Amino acid sequence: MAKKGLVFFLWLIFFPVSLAHGENVFNFNGVVDFSARKINMTLSFENGSSIAFEGKFLAQENFEFQTKINHFKTPLFDISTELGSSFEVVREASGSFIRGALASQYSLFDYKPVDELSGHFIIKKGRLYLYSLSWGGIICDGYIGLFAPYEISLSLRFSDAQLAELLMWLGCPVEDRIFGQASGFIEVSGMTDKPILKGKILAYDGSIQGLEFDQLQINFFGSYPVVQLDNSLIAQSDGLSFNISGDFDLSRQCDFAGAMAAVKISPLVAESDIHREWTIKKKTEGSSSSSTEFKYRLRKQSEGLDSFDREADLLGVERSIKF
Repeated sequence: MAKKGLVFFLWLIFFPVSLAHGENVFNFNGVVDFSARKINMTLSFENGSSIAFEGKFLAQENFEFQTKINHFKTPLFDISTELGSSFEVVREASGSFIRGALASQYSLFDYKPVDELSGHFIIKKGRLYLYSLSWGGIICDGYIGLFAPYEISLSLRFSDAQLAELLMWLGCPVEDRIFGQASGFIEVSGMTDKPILKGKILAYDGSIQGLEFDQLQINFFGSYPVVQLDNSLIAQSDGLSFNISGDFDLSRQCDFAGAMAAVKISPLVAESDIHREWTIKKKTEGSSSSSTEFKYRLRKQSEGLDSFDREADLLGVERSIKF
């Protein structure tokens, strides 16, 4: 049972490799030393990346391993890291499972340092359960199915994370004009081939591909790659504030401006029980000041008002002109 547990765990480690490189050719070599209770394996890919694994059998049914990943190219990013873990086979009346911890060091994403990985896991009844798995400023909890149809239920949380690092996780090149911080959560459920996404992201004091903002609030829900934006807004320091709604194509995550062009943007600043108010301001070129150009106020229709009450739909327009 111990050897079967180790083989199963090794399959788990290299399962993502088979998905990402299913059509690529790689060289494989390995050595099993039964006297020293060790196993060594190396995968070398045509593009120069490699994964080296060393596992050790400890007392009873305890194990530890070290994995060195050298510039492994996923569909999203280039990663290098040294990943270590210790785990054990736990036997209970209801069945056996694997329990362990993970940690990394010297991690690079697209040749740039990131926060190290740490967390705990359990492999039980065909699922990989993750507990407070933290990597690159993102904390993950939930599970991933290890067999078809690969069910997934994950919760990702982040607080005051750098926008550049979050976009890097999506495989986007990090540019000098991307800055700011973001907090929020993303829930992923369903099947891995078409997951359902739900989340909220609040970014502030930032810029993405030339779009500067004081606050960017995004609420989304949908089936990957297209999600629906609702009750979302962007506010800028010059007074321009907009509601955002519509479909957002996540497959264009590195073309933020292009994806935003497909959604509906309306300049809604304030709303009360009585009226809605739109404000459009013009920023004076070469100055940090701005002036109000138009202000629109629409009085809402109240319940119970007579349909002949013309004031129920009063529209007021204010324009400021400087001489």
